[in-house]
Amino acid sequence: MQYAAYKTNHQAPKCVKYWDATFRKTELFFDWQATFSAVEYHIPFIQTELGLRKKEARALVWNAYCDAVTGDVTSPFFEEFDQFCQAVTEDTVALFALTCSVGVDIHGGYSQQEAEQEFKRWLLEDPTNGRFGKYRINQDLSIEKVR
Repeated sequence: MQYAAYKTNHQAPKCVKYWDATFRKTELFFDWQATFSAVEYHIPFIQTELGLRKKEARALVWNAYCDAVTGDVTSPFFEEFDQFCQAVTEDTVALFALTCSVGVDIHGGYSQQEAEQEFKRWLLEDPTNGRFGKYRINQDLSIEKVR
């Protein structure tokens, strides 16, 4: 059997496609894949339980996951998000925060460019925004180590 390169499901929500593309380039990719699988696992059950089409069930589970990302501890996917957070290190926390925030905004209807602009606006609101331990997210969304 020949190895097939990983491809994002074309039916995945835009936020998932964004998270896949971004986390693929990081040490968080396998943890993201575990999180993704744990969330997607529920789709057939939601579909059956609520009598929904697969597309509707997928939207419902990713809505709930995005709720968890924004801090909703009552989300049924808070545990999955919390486990993903356990994989985040001091070196990856800034990228993780940026990626999660932009992805949630994409899921909320923004384009990637609009979501990144929203994040840039947030950075300007307070000089401590974008500071994650020894790392800082700059206005151009680059990440640098600071002293």
